[in-house]
Amino acid sequence: MVKVLKIIATPFIKLWTWIKETAWVQPLLIVGIIFAVIFSIPSITSWVQSWDFGSDTYTYLKDHQLSLEGLTDQDSNGEAAEFFKGFNAAQDAWQNGDKDTARNSLRNYVGDANKMMFFVVNEDDTAANVNETLNYLVNESWTRVTSLDDKAPAFQFSTIFADQTIETDDNTYADHSPFDFLFNLPEYQEFIIQAASVAKTGPYYRNRVSKNEDISSIESSADNLPSPDSYSSTVPYYLIIDLTDANTTQNIITNVFFEVTGEDKYSRADFVAHAWTNTEEFAI
Repeated sequence: MVKVLKIIATPFIKLWTWIKETAWVQPLLIVGIIFAVIFSIPSITSWVQSWDFGSDTYTYLKDHQLSLEGLTDQDSNGEAAEFFKGFNAAQDAWQNGDKDTARNSLRNYVGDANKMMFFVVNEDDTAANVNETLNYLVNESWTRVTSLDDKAPAFQFSTIFADQTIETDDNTYADHSPFDFLFNLPEYQEFIIQAASVAKTGPYYRNRVSKNEDISSIESSADNLPSPDSYSSTVPYYLIIDLTDANTTQNIITNVFFEVTGEDKYSRADFVAHAWTNTEEFAI
């Protein structure tokens, strides 16, 4: 066995000895190794990206997440609480005809677009599909929007994960989830009452009715949005907050819907594009 191994190894040993003793070969070998590493990087990257760690499923949504941390039965602080406080200030100003104050109240969320979409989701397959759709629409296929409206503002949105869990050293969330405490936030109550109303009066609902489509699930979900007994059953839900001059209503919520329809990311991207530009099934 030892003799066989020696026979196999002999050519490699001779090659290595030759390389060590031949000075001009060594730089060429080093350069060759460097180029081999460089050219292999794309393959290595693709290989690593193919690993499924389950961490990128909601990345795009979570990049815009408003955390529920800070909401308890004693406190109403944190990112989500601040958003709904801003929403209420904006709604009050809008209703009084003070559009500038309304826009400034939500400036951190609507940006220069003066418009945003708002997503309330759970960590599930539906959210994964929405995550994929938004990422594709904004970063790869924005022409789906500009072909409908060449003056459409840049996409703005925020997300709340209703099933967010928060670790504490006490029993703060032993009996109630962070989303339960959000539901009891007065500012959220104002928000969700308006959302429930718009869900059954907004353009999306009216256009579905005009086409004689089944709207029973929309009505049921809308009724459950502000219900203390069944509000969690309405997740996911999505809405549009519009502070542009195109919104001539008294509400800054202009559309509410409970599914992003489409069999793949392409058709779902078209659906979101329609929602953002007030076209097709979202036509005003």
